Amino acid sequence: MDKDSQNYADAGAGLKGSQEAIPFKRLFPKRSFLNSSKITKKKIINLINFLHLSSLKTGKESLFRVLPGPCIGDEITCMIPEGAQLRMDEYEFRGFVVDNGKSVILMDADPVRTLPDSITMKLGGKGTIFNLRSSKRFSCNTVDAVLRQGDKMIEGSMDEFNPSGFRISLKDGSAKDPWFLNPSKDLTVELIKNDKKIFSSKGNLIRADKEKNILIVKPFNDPQKLHRQKKYRNPRTTFSPSPKAVFHHPLTSKKITFDIVDITTAGFSIVADADTSFLMPGMIIDDVTITRSGLFNIKLAAQVVYERKHKKKKKYGLAICDMDVVTYNQLYDMYCNALDKHANFSRDIDMVQLWEFFFNSGFIYPQKYSCVSRQKEDYKRTYERLYHDSPEIFASFTYRENDKIYGHVSIIKAYDRTWMIHHLAAIPMEKKRTGLFVLNHVLNYFDGFHRMPSIGMDYMIFYFRPDNRFPDHFFGGFCRELKDKEKCSMDCFAYMSCTLPSRAEQLLDGWCVSECSGDDISDLKSGYKALSGGLAVDSFCLDTKGTPEISVERDYEKCSLRRRYNAYVLKYRGKAKAYMIVDESNAGVNLSELLNSIKIIVTDGKDLPWSILHASLARFSDTYGIPTVPVLIYPFQYADEQKIQYGKKYNLWVLSKKGSYDYSEHLKEQAKIRPVKLLLKVILSGLFKK
Repeated sequence: MDKDSQNYADAGAGLKGSQEAIPFKRLFPKRSFLNSSKITKKKIINLINFLHLSSLKTGKESLFRVLPGPCIGDEITCMIPEGAQLRMDEYEFRGFVVDNGKSVILMDADPVRTLPDSITMKLGGKGTIFNLRSSKRFSCNTVDAVLRQGDKMIEGSMDEFNPSGFRISLKDGSAKDPWFLNPSKDLTVELIKNDKKIFSSKGNLIRADKEKNILIVKPFNDPQKLHRQKKYRNPRTTFSPSPKAVFHHPLTSKKITFDIVDITTAGFSIVADADTSFLMPGMIIDDVTITRSGLFNIKLAAQVVYERKHKKKKKYGLAICDMDVVTYNQLYDMYCNALDKHANFSRDIDMVQLWEFFFNSGFIYPQKYSCVSRQKEDYKRTYERLYHDSPEIFASFTYRENDKIYGHVSIIKAYDRTWMIHHLAAIPMEKKRTGLFVLNHVLNYFDGFHRMPSIGMDYMIFYFRPDNRFPDHFFGGFCRELKDKEKCSMDCFAYMSCTLPSRAEQLLDGWCVSECSGDDISDLKSGYKALSGGLAVDSFCLDTKGTPEISVERDYEKCSLRRRYNAYVLKYRGKAKAYMIVDESNAGVNLSELLNSIKIIVTDGKDLPWSILHASLARFSDTYGIPTVPVLIYPFQYADEQKIQYGKKYNLWVLSKKGSYDYSEHLKEQAKIRPVKLLLKVILSGLFKK
């Protein structure tokens, strides 16, 4: 039997006179005898019976391919495969061979009865087993292969594989000359099943059989780099008992289960026997379930990124490629609680305790509560929905001991591809820097969160008061140090509660307010870039608004909540002067109503008096159902120049996906600083910030 033939589990009979038979020396090269051992008749009978029970598919090339029947006592009957163009009684029987994918067994046997379509033989006392391969071979079906080398491409189908080699049958007409591949140069191998890519890696050509139109390709199995290497990685953790990873192998479709050795939000690792391993770096698995009996079933997609020796076994690292937001929150809750018993990222929150924490921490101060109290029942209903019934758009983290909350932060989907951090608050817990613990967990959370395509996060935003030293240091300080507005930006808005004019109020001649067209959105971006150069307008996702598959409005509706936003432009005689981002949500989605407000971006403040700008807001007097709504004005200098009375300022901090690595490294560096030194640094940064 040819070492490169397709055999998952073949049985073959050696017959003299067959022109189709493979020469015996091809089956057993001299080096094979250095790795051989004896096998008893009992073991080979059991193996034959297993093959008969399994009805496993065999390959095309063998000494003389036959299908074994059940083995009773010493005798076995083998059948010719249906459609084979040969007769058993025309050949002289010489021996019996079994290939189980990893090794080949030669068994002495005497013929008992020979018919045209079958042969019955009596097995001898012992056989010889030849360990020809370092790992077992597996058959696979309906797997397409695409090979690329330079600008050349060949298509075929994969017949069999193991981690050290692929046997690929070329498709007719896949290339004018399919033998152009250069064995001395690398090539790229892609495997596709059901129109999905299931493997991608570099490799090289080992052998080409022009007569049979077959290529043998060796994958390099080099580590795959899906993301930039980090200096400070999220810590790996273990569980007892270990959760299991269950999935169907992408090539064989066989269901397999592995114990998980360690796990983070970015990936996990498993250990397998070296002689039966059939995972490879570059393999993509889209139906992984991480499970722990009776506790959870987490479904995700993953990719094998490395293979390492682990004692006498192999350790495989799998990077998590995708999962939905509900699943991710479930994984993170399990992960962070294993790292720190005080950390919780679940929906199991007592709302009375949470409201008490907001007051105790000073997050809800008297002036803020005066606004909340007017609609307190609406706020309470909204929070019940958010914290208990809206996992697709909302998640919260608490740092607590028993029933007492010491730290809290929540994240919410604010725009189509933007998530917002809000309600960040902490109180001391013995000697722990609770606020930093909370912030570090948020960062760990976003480290994996932004990588998941199904979640769809391009931007993370956070509003904070410039005079609040903690967020100004850990958020604002990073932005000032980075000095790269394509990764992180910060803009200061004037914030005030504004009584909207009556709808009946008319603008002066020449002035008009209209909903933004595509060209207006482009002009807004250009005008804002000239003012700031930052990311705020991009984070509002005005370009993607109305795209069904990423609609924030649709996601809120599923949770029985309201969320809408739109952009308008104020023009004078056709020239844009200011833009309004009109955000609508249920009362209390954000306690400062930052998602239930009007944001004004003044791109041309010349000859734009506040009286006109204020009158333009009459367009939205019926939108909110209340006479007074929050209005944020950028730049805040316009409000100063117009002598507008506003109560406070808010920085809008925006981090793009491409800046997440830098922010992660920055914050984890800060976490290493000793408490006294860190406190001094925060105070000094407040004194000397630009």
